[in-house]
Amino acid sequence: MIASVVVDVLFEYANRPFDYHIPSKYESWAKKGIRVYVPFGKKNVLGFIVDLKDDSSSEVEIEKLKDIDSFLDLEPSLTEEQLYLAYEMHKYYFCLYIKALYLMVPPALKLKYKKKFVLKENCCLPLELQSLFINNEFEYNKTYEEYLPLLNKEVKKGNIELINTFDENNKIKYISYLKRNHGNFILNEKQRKVYDYLSIDREKKETIESIGISVSVINTMIKNGYISQYEKEINRFDYNREYQDKKVSLNDEQKNAYRIIKESYNTFKTHLLHGITGSGKTEIYLEIIDDMLKCGKTAILLVPEISLTPQIVARFKGRFNNQVSCLHSGLSKGEKYDEWRKIINKEAKVVVGARSAIFAPLDNIGAIIIDEAHEQSYKQEEDPRYDAILIARIRAKKHNAICVLGSATPRIEDYYKAKNGLYNLITLNTRANNKPLPSCKIVSMTEELKKGNKLSISQDLQNELKKRLEKKEQSILLLNRRGYSTFVMCRSCGEVIKCPNCSVSLTFHQLSNKLKCHYCGYEKENSKICPNCKSDKVRFLGGGTEKVCEDLCSLFPSARIIRMDMDNTKTKDSHENIINTFAKGEADILVGTQMVAKGLDFPKCSLVGIINADASLKFPEYDAMSTGFNLLVQASGRAGRHDTDGLVLIQTYDENNYVIEHAKKQDYLGFYNEEITYRSLGDYPPFYKMVEIILCGKNYDETFKELSKISNKLREIKSLKVLGPCEDFILKISNQFRFRITIKYKNDSDIVNILNHIYFEYELSNKYKIIINRR
Repeated sequence: MIASVVVDVLFEYANRPFDYHIPSKYESWAKKGIRVYVPFGKKNVLGFIVDLKDDSSSEVEIEKLKDIDSFLDLEPSLTEEQLYLAYEMHKYYFCLYIKALYLMVPPALKLKYKKKFVLKENCCLPLELQSLFINNEFEYNKTYEEYLPLLNKEVKKGNIELINTFDENNKIKYISYLKRNHGNFILNEKQRKVYDYLSIDREKKETIESIGISVSVINTMIKNGYISQYEKEINRFDYNREYQDKKVSLNDEQKNAYRIIKESYNTFKTHLLHGITGSGKTEIYLEIIDDMLKCGKTAILLVPEISLTPQIVARFKGRFNNQVSCLHSGLSKGEKYDEWRKIINKEAKVVVGARSAIFAPLDNIGAIIIDEAHEQSYKQEEDPRYDAILIARIRAKKHNAICVLGSATPRIEDYYKAKNGLYNLITLNTRANNKPLPSCKIVSMTEELKKGNKLSISQDLQNELKKRLEKKEQSILLLNRRGYSTFVMCRSCGEVIKCPNCSVSLTFHQLSNKLKCHYCGYEKENSKICPNCKSDKVRFLGGGTEKVCEDLCSLFPSARIIRMDMDNTKTKDSHENIINTFAKGEADILVGTQMVAKGLDFPKCSLVGIINADASLKFPEYDAMSTGFNLLVQASGRAGRHDTDGLVLIQTYDENNYVIEHAKKQDYLGFYNEEITYRSLGDYPPFYKMVEIILCGKNYDETFKELSKISNKLREIKSLKVLGPCEDFILKISNQFRFRITIKYKNDSDIVNILNHIYFEYELSNKYKIIINRR
């Protein structure tokens, strides 16, 4: 028997399956999707069996084929469907085959691990195996290879269980947390920073790293009773929490949407569920999945941010209990493996998670649902640069399943398809509890400056925040910039302190007192002297979330203020801790970046303030207006969802912008009609398909000339519109100059072959890095 194996070797020649002979001792359990070690060149490498056959298509004669060295699995790590997806992705997204395969498996399977066989209770073994098991357990290594066929047979009978163990099991199960004690303490400057930072309990390690202090400061504060330390046990994705089933009755509009979707069960169909914020889309999802489980099918629900998973998982666990599995980047390798194994063993019927959960190894799928389907986070920004929504539709088609795209602000391309009959359009025009949408007010920051207000928080917003604090209601402030100051400039010579590796300014972070680059990770101590003219007139300009929190503290000293952005959500469970703190009413104001604008539901939140609403509208992308509109509407939807009336204040310097005008009224159709006209005039999606090629290199002139060669080659194809090359939006990142070309086209057949050729010509180059991004 012959196995076609894709090997873990990163060069173009290896980007295909290679044929290997399967030794007779392995033939009984050789299956597609099993990981193996095979000889390749002068060493053994890891690979995946992607096909089994009797004859070889290799140029090497069958008798001269190399043997598979060893098998890592007794059962496949990948399903046949996952193998199919990996093959399609490697062709469509111009990526290495092995990278597409690795997307499908949990990270733990990429580690070295041990096989342990455990004899189940009241089961007997053949005589040949009995001597191997001590205390009903046997740890396998290659010296026992001759016993594998028998072991495999007993595993299939259910007499033996195979357990894989990794390094993850040996990690410490406890994490040190800090909390502040109450009292009139006299604190020095460093101690005050720590005390203020511990407005909520935080990990000890996170506190030290975020503030940039030594452990001795913490220890002294613990010794003096200013703060306390306690240990928190960390279990692999603890499901022993209490969840409640908050099932509610659907209103007439929801019932109609549910009925329409239900009529298409067992048929591949894509529904665009366009429902305003708070219209009860999640309850419809729950009803659909409930139906799937009752008829023996499975389902996937994707959410765009891991910050959403705590609330979503709580609702789904309340309805479906332990049939729910959760997959997202916030889980440890061991937790991801546990969840993956739960799915493989068919214990989980519903998978909830972020983008990568679309590859969950479920079978018999009945529904795939994408919540907040407009979000850009469904597109991966590293190789393979896949779109999870496209993968969802491929899987739904293969299973004859429904695919539901839910959004208050659908992608322009998706709404266009729905208007033209490619998707089924279903609309929800009212909130589920019949509450009105929040009222909205535009605040001109130009006028604020004229009045002498130099804070990022307008006088109107200050007044409304004060009212909410008096009424014990909550507020959310959105500013899509983290840090304290977005750039640092010398007022004597105009010098802006920039990253030495990237063509961007450094961002000042007050808690750590450091200047950081948000692209390459470079950081340095804050500089009070200009590196150019040595002046001390260095000033912080352009506020981020840290600066907003400081302004709020000075305006409302007694307010309980918490922040949520990438800087303070790096640790495990940090998203959930912040969300739970706010949901329990233990904070008055939540300040954050775009992660606070998406899908969260806080009953006491009556005010949303959007600071610098223009920021996302000025980005030089064709879909910047759509992205900006989505963010404004989604953020607005967090206010007044329950008993309190909602108010949204949008602070802007461009109050006449059509995006601002339509967002104020939450008028998606008005925005769509205007935006689709601009897309048509500019030959942008959905009227044309688009691909961007970015070439990165250390030499400015050479990289530009190299990309010019590519653009000239592409211009020979008359059906393509080729724009560029030109400098990328950010010219240099990590000491690599970046240039781009944009290609507009109608048919994939016009471009796929040449892009594959271009990709592999540069992908493994030592001189250049290439990025090919389908838009």
